Amino acid sequence: MAFIVGVVGCPETQQMIKPVVSEPADTTPPAMIGDMKKPEEKPAVQEETPATEQPIEEATDPASPADTTPPTVVEVSWYSDWQMEQPLTADSTVPPGDTVYAVVNFSEPVVHAVAEDDTARPALFVVTDSEAMRYKMLPPGVSFKSGEAKPLYSNAEYLCKYTIPADTVGTLALRIGSATADTAGNRVTEASVHTAPLAKCHPQMLYTLYSRK
Repeated sequence: MAFIVGVVGCPETQQMIKPVVSEPADTTPPAMIGDMKKPEEKPAVQEETPATEQPIEEATDPASPADTTPPTVVEVSWYSDWQMEQPLTADSTVPPGDTVYAVVNFSEPVVHAVAEDDTARPALFVVTDSEAMRYKMLPPGVSFKSGEAKPLYSNAEYLCKYTIPADTVGTLALRIGSATADTAGNRVTEASVHTAPLAKCHPQMLYTLYSRK
């Protein structure tokens, strides 16, 4: 006789022998387990001034007041030589045909315009026998002849050259015209005349004096 033995297991036993089904292996790196980290947002770039440097502030000084002072004639000097070593005095006599040099000093630089007509600046005139002749204005540092003028050391100082004609009688003077102006455009207050400090003689008298020597 055959015996059939059946094994009746309890529910717990059946669960224990039930094959365990596992989930797929997690291959995520350890650092990524958990909440995903959001990429860090870079802060907006802000321009900063280095600690060792400070912003340069523009000058806030008030503007200089406009120049409204007209130039004046400080001095007019007369010489009998271009080296300006022989000044003329009230006792000096200059025979016709000789050359006289006048130096005019202004209180400030004046407009210098090279020209041979009325546009020449400063407006300088030589006056002989009550007749005025305008000096031609030249650039500085050039040779010049009678009736011409040029800056001496700066635009505030001018040298004028004039050869006295043979028939000249009377005084010799330098006139500064009212068109003379400083670099800001201020004109001299009025024209001025500066007489040479010398004893002018009639040409015939000079001839007599020199013929006796």
